[in-house]
Amino acid sequence: MSQNKENIPLAPCINSCPQGIDIRAFIGDISQAENRGMTEEEAFEKAWRKITEVNPFPAVCGRVCPHPCEGECNRQERDSSVNINVIERFLGDWAIDKSLSHQKLTDRVQSEKIAIIGSGPAGLSCAYQLARRGYKSTIFEALSEPGGMLRYGIPSFRLPRDVLSAEIEKILDLGVELRTNCAVGKDISFDEIRTEHDAVFLGIGAQKAVMLHCPGEETSGVYNGLEFLESVNSGEKIDLGNSVAVIGGGNTAIDAARVAKRLGAKVTIVYRRTREEMPALAEEIEAAEEERIEIVYLAAPLEVQSENERVSSILCQRMELGEPDDSGRRKPVPIPDDTFTLSVDNVIVAVSQQPEWEGLENIRVSMVWAEIDQNGFTEHDGIFAGGDVQGIGIVAEALNQGRRAAEAIHAELSGDESPVRDTDREIIRADQLNLYVLEESQRCRVPGLNAEQRLKEPWSESNFTPLKETIVKEADRCVTCGESFIKAPKRSKLHILRRVTQIGVGTLLFNSFWGVISTKMVYGGPLRNACVPGLNCHSCPTALMGCPIGMLQHFSATHRIPWFLIGFLGIIGLISGRFTCGWLCPWGLIQDLLNRFKKLTIPLPRILDFFKYAVLIGVVIIIPYYTYEHWFSKLCPCGALIAGIPWVLWNPIDPEIGISVIDPADIGTLFTIKMWILGIFLLLFLFIKRPFCRVFCPLGAIYALFNRISLVSIEVDPACASCGQCPAACPANLVVETEANSEECIKCLECTECQHVRFVWNWPWRKKRKSFQL
Repeated sequence: MSQNKENIPLAPCINSCPQGIDIRAFIGDISQAENRGMTEEEAFEKAWRKITEVNPFPAVCGRVCPHPCEGECNRQERDSSVNINVIERFLGDWAIDKSLSHQKLTDRVQSEKIAIIGSGPAGLSCAYQLARRGYKSTIFEALSEPGGMLRYGIPSFRLPRDVLSAEIEKILDLGVELRTNCAVGKDISFDEIRTEHDAVFLGIGAQKAVMLHCPGEETSGVYNGLEFLESVNSGEKIDLGNSVAVIGGGNTAIDAARVAKRLGAKVTIVYRRTREEMPALAEEIEAAEEERIEIVYLAAPLEVQSENERVSSILCQRMELGEPDDSGRRKPVPIPDDTFTLSVDNVIVAVSQQPEWEGLENIRVSMVWAEIDQNGFTEHDGIFAGGDVQGIGIVAEALNQGRRAAEAIHAELSGDESPVRDTDREIIRADQLNLYVLEESQRCRVPGLNAEQRLKEPWSESNFTPLKETIVKEADRCVTCGESFIKAPKRSKLHILRRVTQIGVGTLLFNSFWGVISTKMVYGGPLRNACVPGLNCHSCPTALMGCPIGMLQHFSATHRIPWFLIGFLGIIGLISGRFTCGWLCPWGLIQDLLNRFKKLTIPLPRILDFFKYAVLIGVVIIIPYYTYEHWFSKLCPCGALIAGIPWVLWNPIDPEIGISVIDPADIGTLFTIKMWILGIFLLLFLFIKRPFCRVFCPLGAIYALFNRISLVSIEVDPACASCGQCPAACPANLVVETEANSEECIKCLECTECQHVRFVWNWPWRKKRKSFQL
């Protein structure tokens, strides 16, 4: 059963992305470029445009985002998560190199004007989305260059300024006006801005540092982290002396520590919790440790001590972890009478920050943070806000809030409804995917400078963007969760229909023994001589009319051509191919039901697929022709199970002579051999998918000759994601993308659970196949 596009479950990476970027789609564009008729460059551009529908900063986010999407990646349950961040980074860099420009959503020029206060990620995102919709927006920035914390709060070795500037320039090229060195409240009043514009977006960030509130923090030599990073990033020379203590455990603290190290100081980070609770990026913490920056955990400053009005040391309190606080992290609790002194020349405080409301006091709605709804509305008409002004978050969250505010502003000014956020969509989880079929592969590593090189080239970018070959290979690791085969909690209607059909037909095909239990007689009714696979099989060495293979052996042994049989099997083959194997064969049903240890499934070498043709030609045709013996029927495990064993157990009575048909003394070597063969196959069925069908079945070999041209056919959409899940869904363990309708395909149609696969009637006179959903 094919899935409707709108009903496809949400991939967890998309759900965990603060911006809701369609990660599955843009990675799929890269991995499926050839299948979708795109060149590599076309795929890269399409993927970049898919990202920039939401996020105009893929090169930036690919460097600084903590990538929560990767933490939810289902692939990590198999080996390791897909390196989504590095793919996004590559696409951003590639677009800069190719000088790609953003496209507007409309050619219409809107009459309304919007003011944006602050050119950080939230403000730039809002301006970008408004410009795409035809609005004229003006950004008011207090500093000399745009970017906010991206430019002044993140060191250049993590985020090169040319990369940031290039992506900002693409936004400005849409017609966004930028007014730098224009501080609201000093160079222009907020009232003037509000009067001249139809809406205002506040993206002022959180530029005011929160200090320690401990004795001595006003001493010369104590910096706040934000001012320190802004000074260094602005090119100011700072002498930190020989040693520095950095207080805090967030990204600002780690950035400040690594910058201080590059300025020649011995750096010690003091953090009041443990490594596990540290909010900074794990890779940045590791980089700091590699650069020989010491981290003292479970310690908090009590006092900044000084000599000659300069910092000389800090007195620290040892801590231990208590109960969790509101953030979910365990609260640090002082250990009584346990302190130590750390001798330093300077102290950098990077514990927290909050908005600076100077010049905006009239619209301030709380003591610290702006209060907004999910679309950025404040309690003031026409005034929207987003980013760190409403609470400290990551860059992706600020970009998302800027976008949502832009959409809300557009809806407010145009009279349209605000976008509805889809929060009820199903999320596909790892236990719903057949991940075990994937070949294990580890995520690509980001190349970069080692610690010694980083300190020798202090302001060069630490990590490099991988080559496109690496990116394509990494994109191939994505299993496009939700668009691939799903092992659904409930069986599909198609699956249930197939099982019911198999069981029903299997019951019919046991008709030889319908009368055994009650009458002790073998069935001899009108179906006795019908030539259907398995029908009327008595497990006898001379099974003739009731079994096609028995009939074929009989005609071969008598040196005659079975025209009726050839015509019968030919018609069945042309209509359905191996559909009979997938839906009607009771022996196939037994193989499907026994193959329950899917995680232990043993793959068969494909060369063995040809062995059934050797069985057909050699055992079924040539051996009877020369020996007059029906050896396949004598040893057939299917006949042994559905006929031989019941016949021996129930020991039917011959009505003419009134005694048992079988003398227990006659059950000898041949029957014992058949039981051993049957037992071996039943054991194989547990661990190998349909081994009899694929390797030994001569009837399957006959139908396989018609499989590619039969009316019953399977069609694979060129948009197939090559997720690698189809072998798990396929009872024959095939890669449906390349092996649908092959000689080994039993046309069970289980693969049509995937939205990219469908059942079709393969009419020979139709150029285009007519398809429909089951």
